Amino acid sequence: MKKCLAKALAFLACSVPMSASWAYFDFYPTPTEFASWPEYCAAQYVFIMEGRNADVAGAYSPATIANWRSRIGDQTFLGMHHFCSSIHYLNRAKAQRNPDQKKFLLTTAQDEVSFSLRSADQSSIIYPDIVISFALIKREQGDPQAAVTQLQRLIEVQPQSARAYVALAMMHKQLKQLPAAREALIKGNTVMEGNSSDIQYNLGLINLELGDVSEAVENAKKAYALGYPLPWLKDKLRSMGKWPD
Repeated sequence: MKKCLAKALAFLACSVPMSASWAYFDFYPTPTEFASWPEYCAAQYVFIMEGRNADVAGAYSPATIANWRSRIGDQTFLGMHHFCSSIHYLNRAKAQRNPDQKKFLLTTAQDEVSFSLRSADQSSIIYPDIVISFALIKREQGDPQAAVTQLQRLIEVQPQSARAYVALAMMHKQLKQLPAAREALIKGNTVMEGNSSDIQYNLGLINLELGDVSEAVENAKKAYALGYPLPWLKDKLRSMGKWPD
């Protein structure tokens, strides 16, 4: 009898096809959350949830999905839905007042993004987004130093990512380490040869906070010449009588 049962189980195991890695993914964003995702997240979610979430069916064409898959790379694309869900678990945690629920949501967010982090190709165009999401979760969990460590590693892997330098600087700023924040941005500015409006703008903010107004003005000029959209730094300098109208 035992041998027959074992054979039957073996037969069933062999006869049932292996499910895709996302077969048990059960994250269902709200309409607002779905709309707020980066397009690559929303498009990939439509792809993996085909036949399982009618609310998003057809939201993106096969051509759009194929384009993102090609740009991101198969290895990262096929596992990035966990990272994408972590974005919303983190946002839900921030809005949660119950400490136990908040902790649960943050743990879930960390588990989700960690899956994508392990499976992602470090050269992928969205790898910085995955690492930054992980860092933001660690910061919210009260471990900003772990966030700093991850962002420093990201810079080693993708030194041309302006987002990595800005994220690292903002993490140092939270730790009240303004000189370290400026150092991170100066390093990024050097690597980017002064051509990142995001780095120039944030370097201006840090210089202003450190009292280096003349440097902040120069950063602001460069940031806006490069097309930075937010006017806050310019308006602040204008209110101080330091902006050359």
